[in-house]
Amino acid sequence: MRPVLPSNYGGQRNREQVDFQNHKILRGNTSFGDGVNTDNIDGVWATATSPGTANTQFTVNHTLQRIPVGFDVKKKDAACDVYAGITAWTTTQIFLKATGINVHLTLFIH
Repeated sequence: MRPVLPSNYGGQRNREQVDFQNHKILRGNTSFGDGVNTDNIDGVWATATSPGTANTQFTVNHTLQRIPVGFDVKKKDAACDVYAGITAWTTTQIFLKATGINVHLTLFIH
């Protein structure tokens, strides 16, 4: 099933059918991937471990090939907050801090 444009002749009913079809396509086919490989959302998976001292900046390497706009913590093995460090992000690295120590993190960088 592919997204379609509404017909100029179908009126409101045509627009509703097209909107429903496009919604179904997007709802059913949008995916972050499997936790290792990305699917059709522009981003990459990365893993990291926070340092042994809380609130210390650490580096996370990525393969996004552009400067990221953000990240999501998708999995962690202990309670902690993860936030951006002070160093500017690059096309291959982001810099983060975490309130927990030695926490294993799975991130989605986008």
